[in-house]
Amino acid sequence: MTTGTAASGSPLQSRGQRHKGSPKARIRKGKRDNSFSPTMQRCLFVLHVLSLAAPTYGIPIEEYARFKRRSRTGDCASSSLRAHSIACGWWLDSSLLADWRNAQRRFGLADTAASNLEAVFAAFSWRKGSHRLDDGKLTFVPCEKCGSESFSRALRMRNVSGAARRNCTIGWVREPLGRFESGYREFEWRFKEGLDAHGAEDMEQMTFHKKRVGSEERVLAFLDDLLSLRWYLRTGEYVIPRALHFRNALTHVFPFSGSLVGYRFDVVGDLADYDADARAMEAACGMTLPPPGPRVHPTSNDPQGLNAGLAKALQRPEVREALAAAFRVDFEFYSRAKARPREPLVHRYAQQLVANPN
Repeated sequence: MTTGTAASGSPLQSRGQRHKGSPKARIRKGKRDNSFSPTMQRCLFVLHVLSLAAPTYGIPIEEYARFKRRSRTGDCASSSLRAHSIACGWWLDSSLLADWRNAQRRFGLADTAASNLEAVFAAFSWRKGSHRLDDGKLTFVPCEKCGSESFSRALRMRNVSGAARRNCTIGWVREPLGRFESGYREFEWRFKEGLDAHGAEDMEQMTFHKKRVGSEERVLAFLDDLLSLRWYLRTGEYVIPRALHFRNALTHVFPFSGSLVGYRFDVVGDLADYDADARAMEAACGMTLPPPGPRVHPTSNDPQGLNAGLAKALQRPEVREALAAAFRVDFEFYSRAKARPREPLVHRYAQQLVANPN
């Protein structure tokens, strides 16, 4: 069995900040502290770079990406956007850019992806923090709308005798279109809370929120805004409008690949086949899982009346084709996970997030 290794320096990671919903999380732009000697500044810089390269097993989820821009964009070591900042020498793999451009074309949109590389990279690089359990033997890698919260509770319900006896890395995924459908409902729920908290003053470039909640027109307008990358703010303190960032609302409809890159999985289960795949995890890790509890979620009963309009939108060929293009890497990884390979499963897309050699 193999021990999972997190990719160093999550592209959108920003350490040491408070929970996203807290007012204290809105850290203002600041200037570099010049009170140290040049030698001391260089030492601190090196130490900071080394800390960013360390495995991120124990980083709480709330300390991940803030979607905030530092005032000094050239400060690559400390910027939360350092790994997808062109100014810092990073670039977007051409295959991911081609996917987004293809999605725009299939949805009948103008090609804006090539001129918004940071936005495309941001969509593909969102990640949640992994969990190390059972004295470090078990690594669980969650992703948005993949049953991660329910499964995390199940892992913590185990007694001592149910702990993993072998080094093991596991995760869950779900069929990407079904995940998008569930993610959209979650997005709208959290976005409503975000509007109450922050308003829509920084959303002038977007249109979906002006449509009726629950209508097919609103879903189509949202896809137009999402694929056209209008959620990405080129200037200012925040990378995306604050109402969209509230409780990570928008990331629920981003590709799940960002959470899974950089690990060697022993088992990746399909949420639709929970019972069978949970047994496979037990066998691979030498552990015992309790029966799953009820997966009740605030959006499960469709409190906002979204299902009818969402279903109509997803029946449109151009919508399905555009989502298939944008989430190509998700579909490929999902298919490979379903095939249950004998060798450890590694997300191939992990090798595509590379520094620009120029």
